[in-house]
Amino acid sequence: MIMIRSWSPLRLTLWRATSEKTFPLARNRPNFAEVPKQAWGRSKYVLTAREQSDGQQETMRRILQITKRYGSVFSSYAALLAFIFCANLSLISAASAKSFLTARNFTAPPVGATGLCSTYPWACSAKSHGNALAFSDLRRVNRAINQRIFQINDDEQYGIPEKWTLPSRRGGDCEDIALLKKYELIRRGVAPNKLLLATTLDKKLRPHAVLVFRSDHGDLVLDNAHNKILAWADTGYTFLRMQDPRNPRRWQALLRGGVAEARAGLKRSRRMAQVSQFTGARSQISPYKNGPAIDR
Repeated sequence: MIMIRSWSPLRLTLWRATSEKTFPLARNRPNFAEVPKQAWGRSKYVLTAREQSDGQQETMRRILQITKRYGSVFSSYAALLAFIFCANLSLISAASAKSFLTARNFTAPPVGATGLCSTYPWACSAKSHGNALAFSDLRRVNRAINQRIFQINDDEQYGIPEKWTLPSRRGGDCEDIALLKKYELIRRGVAPNKLLLATTLDKKLRPHAVLVFRSDHGDLVLDNAHNKILAWADTGYTFLRMQDPRNPRRWQALLRGGVAEARAGLKRSRRMAQVSQFTGARSQISPYKNGPAIDR
């Protein structure tokens, strides 16, 4: 015996279509006109094995006829669902794209980093295999190095404006600390191509260097200015250059975030908010006429 425990709308439609003319032993099936809607989900009806075998072939033929007749309707619903699904995927992809720093083109390494790969080959490794690292461990490494390394400028320590090297006993500046964080995380098993050195302008438009951790959900920034690990878009920094994840020996020109985004938005607003004879709207004037120099 087959127990039919619940009745979905599709099952009810197919059952109603199998009338007594096409289902010889349908006289024992329930009369749905007498079954209240609220009882459909908890009703139980029983068909014997004999009734099933006698009416199986005719029932299947009737179901095929219904499918052919209403197939276009079902396909329309399927197309609508597919469109909604693809639209959601495109929105997710667009949101994900904003989570990662994208390059405009390739550029020369920063001043002081020209001999970085020859001095520290691990800093330019393109290996993509590594161990997963918990966010708490990432935050612990960032905080420990920030607290341990004393910050000192290259001019004071080496007598030259820029030198990318690991911190000495006296300490190091921002790029030295970022390099040390990369070394420590590689030593813990993180894939080198997920750890990218980057140069930026901070919120006060001062040159700065950070380490970018490329996670599965977006680019995170390890900064010596504070112990927080933020998404790149939440730092307020203007990202100038970054190591290429496919080949960290090369550097990418970014010009993303901070002043770069503000200047791009200002250009758009000037185009869209010009003086109109209908609305009288006027574009706002930027306090910076030419804007600060964002690349050196």
